[in-house]
Amino acid sequence: MRASLVSTVVSLLVAHGLAAVEARGRTPEVRDLIAAAIAARLGPIDSIDVEVLDTSAVAGVYESATPAVGARLGVPMRFTLVGSRLPVSVVARVTVVAAHVVARQPIARNAAITASDVEVRHGRLEGLLLQPLPTLEDALTGRTRRALAAGDVVTSSVLARSPAVRAGEEVAVTIRTGTIEATGVGRAISSGFVGDVIRITRAGSREPARARVLAPASVEILQ
Repeated sequence: MRASLVSTVVSLLVAHGLAAVEARGRTPEVRDLIAAAIAARLGPIDSIDVEVLDTSAVAGVYESATPAVGARLGVPMRFTLVGSRLPVSVVARVTVVAAHVVARQPIARNAAITASDVEVRHGRLEGLLLQPLPTLEDALTGRTRRALAAGDVVTSSVLARSPAVRAGEEVAVTIRTGTIEATGVGRAISSGFVGDVIRITRAGSREPARARVLAPASVEILQ
């Protein structure tokens, strides 16, 4: 059971791009589970430092750690541990270093974000909710839900992303078969972001086809 648990934790950490886990204290198993839970919610990160503040209830073998609703990085947060015993609660402070998008200058509410508005920085994240960190591409295809000051982190909660393709729009269609590539036009039946699979119709055909969104108004037919 112990070997299986350790293997599961390591797999989780690797799957979410964890470069390093720095740990302190006397409860490494619990720290690893907390680190995996954080990585699963934030996405790719550089490093995590987990400090378990309450060690009175961490004896036992656990399979998962779930952060409390509204938990934020850099301040004590509560986790529920689930395993072979009844669920228990622990408090930990988690520090994360990761790439994140930051406003270079003030950005108005409901403004389309441009390349001159933002930049990517690597550093410690403080006071942020446990939400996926938007990439630069995410930011440049979105609008702000509220005004941002210079230096503010662009988070999922303040970013309203605009679909790269909207239902009803005309799209450029690429079809690849081996080394052969053909292009044409079509019309989107459903909306989607870059990387999503949507349905479209091709010119001269009413039969729906599945296509992956490559860029704004551009898709590739899935064979």
